[in-house]
Amino acid sequence: MVTHVLENSTPPIPLLRNGYSMFTRSELESKTIQELRDLCRRYGLKPTGNSGYKNSYIVSLMSFPAIALKQMEDGRGIKRLSFEAFQNIGAALESDK
Repeated sequence: MVTHVLENSTPPIPLLRNGYSMFTRSELESKTIQELRDLCRRYGLKPTGNSGYKNSYIVSLMSFPAIALKQMEDGRGIKRLSFEAFQNIGAALESDK
């Protein structure tokens, strides 16, 4: 899993055995409510509480990777690509050039 770390920011907060959050908490806290709302919309997340508070969005964004990985392990949600599907995506990208 790729983590998102900005220079001079705190390290990502571990969420799983080998997984990390996509964003650091300090990075999310520096964003406006509108920016946090946009991030949640991008990932199809809803705030965990009152949408007027930053923390409602931050909690959702911080827990998203752990939930997604757990669902994948359980065979729900995100699925691992088969090698054939991976090759098909590569062929589609190459044909666009």
